[in-house]
Amino acid sequence: MLQTVLIFGLGYTGKHFAKAFLNQGSLVIGTKQKQLATTEKTTLPIVHAFNNQESLDPSLLEEAEVILSTIPPAIDGTDPVLTKHAHDLKKLKHLRWIGYLSATSVYGDTKGVEAHESFPLNPGTALGKARKVAENQWRQLSEESGLPLHIFRLGGIYGPERSIFDRLQSPDFQNYYDEKHLFHRIHVDDIVSILMKSIENPSQGEIFNVVDDNPSPFHETAEYAANLLGCTTPKRILLDEAQMSPMMRDFFSENRLISNQKIKKNLGITLKYPSFREGLQSILNAKKSVLL
Repeated sequence: MLQTVLIFGLGYTGKHFAKAFLNQGSLVIGTKQKQLATTEKTTLPIVHAFNNQESLDPSLLEEAEVILSTIPPAIDGTDPVLTKHAHDLKKLKHLRWIGYLSATSVYGDTKGVEAHESFPLNPGTALGKARKVAENQWRQLSEESGLPLHIFRLGGIYGPERSIFDRLQSPDFQNYYDEKHLFHRIHVDDIVSILMKSIENPSQGEIFNVVDDNPSPFHETAEYAANLLGCTTPKRILLDEAQMSPMMRDFFSENRLISNQKIKKNLGITLKYPSFREGLQSILNAKKSVLL
């Protein structure tokens, strides 16, 4: 059946999500911060500008059956989609699923405990705090209006054209080392599969952690990728001695373990890439096939 899909934010994940529906023959409407030039190629049938100055024409939302928001909040937690279109979302007659992509940063440092979806939210970084505020805004709207909301808390996103392989090529690359700092990743293909499963079996108000099975330190990923490429293993740099941006410093200030059992139990998910190893090998295989 033809579905009308609206995606707020055609970034990396949004584009992959759009492709899944386009392959099914759905009508996909997406937003970018700037309207595409008429000469710019796109695989999407409709692309509209959506930013701090420009809202969408409310008529573009009216037929939407599926809506995904990938747009992060402002640093104060203000969500741009809700700021401009909360009233419009309440009035939609055909909407049966709306997904909001959040992040595991809302949990803060879990102190070695594995966080499930009902784990207390205690973000310590500015971005984590903003995500928590935005989540609460979405949940409040859902509770007040019956909006069929689903929240997904994502780990570090990677995939083709967005992986450690690309970063290894940079002369400024640093191989951060701290055995105790673990974090989860998630391949974009697995994200899309999880979202599609949720759409097939919607359960209003649900929250899902979207992470892989294998939390690991940064240096482990970098060195595995270097080994796959057959290049020199980058020298390890202790976190305390590394030069990094304030945002990166914030990221390494928290150590999170996350449970992904709910996506497996409730959605029947088997991850295609349960760890970065399978994911990176797949990315490299795809690169090699293009060169053949």
